[in-house]
Amino acid sequence: MNAFGSSWADYDHDGRVDLAVATGIIDPEGGDRIRLYHNEGNGKFREVGEQAGLAQKARWISMAWGDYDGDGRQDLLATSYDAGPFLFRNLGNGRFEDVSVPAGIRTQAAAYTPVFLDYDNDGNLDLFVCTYPGGDLTVNAMIEAKMSGAAIPRAQRQLLFRNNGDGTFRNVTEEVGITGWYGGMSTQAGDFDNDGFDEITIGTGNPELDWTEPKPLFHNDGKGRFTDIAESAGFVHFGMLHGTALADYDDSGNLSLFGSFGGFYWGTRETSRLYRNSGSGNNSLEVRLVGTRSNRDAIGTKVSALADKRKVFKWVNGGNGFGSNNSRIVHLGLGREQQVDRLQIDWPSGLRQSFQNIPVRQRIEITEGKNSFRSLVKFRSATQATLSASYF
Repeated sequence: MNAFGSSWADYDHDGRVDLAVATGIIDPEGGDRIRLYHNEGNGKFREVGEQAGLAQKARWISMAWGDYDGDGRQDLLATSYDAGPFLFRNLGNGRFEDVSVPAGIRTQAAAYTPVFLDYDNDGNLDLFVCTYPGGDLTVNAMIEAKMSGAAIPRAQRQLLFRNNGDGTFRNVTEEVGITGWYGGMSTQAGDFDNDGFDEITIGTGNPELDWTEPKPLFHNDGKGRFTDIAESAGFVHFGMLHGTALADYDDSGNLSLFGSFGGFYWGTRETSRLYRNSGSGNNSLEVRLVGTRSNRDAIGTKVSALADKRKVFKWVNGGNGFGSNNSRIVHLGLGREQQVDRLQIDWPSGLRQSFQNIPVRQRIEITEGKNSFRSLVKFRSATQATLSASYF
């Protein structure tokens, strides 16, 4: 079989992570079904996709796990280049149900990479899917469209779905300001300026060697609007960008970005790049979670932080983006707050733990079932910069 993206999750709550794999991308007709490898706990995996109800055939590209309906079970969001995004709800009995239509996310867009995020911090997971323009689009046509402000065909727009909290979603892409034409091949969401609200990046490009498309970085103002600030932030590149991954690699309390540039043709001369986040002056707290009853990597855990009147929600995921996996250390941007008044951990096992009065600007480790945490890293002094300064 041929496969592109994959993602880990403990979908049946047995304390072991399982693997979903996107297949069928180069199959000429009909594609293939998703593979789901169940962790047997003896060092081996068993493929159970078809019996689990994941029989839909398509040319799958990427996928991500997340509990969109808050029932404690990991649901699967998968994207197909020619069939659009699909949402499979975890029924809790080892089977999944395709709820794409009733959930309101079905569209025939050329979906490339999905990501779960809570862009409005309401405690419900929203969905973002980057899309890729098909047909005979050329780079000149895309430039002309950008310069003229021409309307983008609906089937080629990016997709941001807001979670209504009742199992359904609403497409809010245009109203939040994510407009324009992008050859989206990868996407990530992360809080780059530590204000508590996730930004969205899109890795863009095309197999053609002369394709020179900029990379957008959509800043979240926390009021429901996004603005592309890539140029002022220093995220400037015009080549092909496939996978991206986020991590605080330098222990600064800021999320940096690694990009896998180039690809497809051997003749590309692109190299991978690491964009260091120089900070915004805001504070953060990072949490490394270790599962005991839950899977050891704590994939699927929900983290809720209350700092004064600020609420921030994050989840541990087992792989999103295009063939990529972010750091599983939970990153909580907290603005100018000096401490987290209450930190709540909802583990996949069902255990809920709370910790009070935690100073910011550090990385801590919490082990499932232990009533105390330990400090791992004290961050360097925050860069005294205005919010309009370069993030990278």
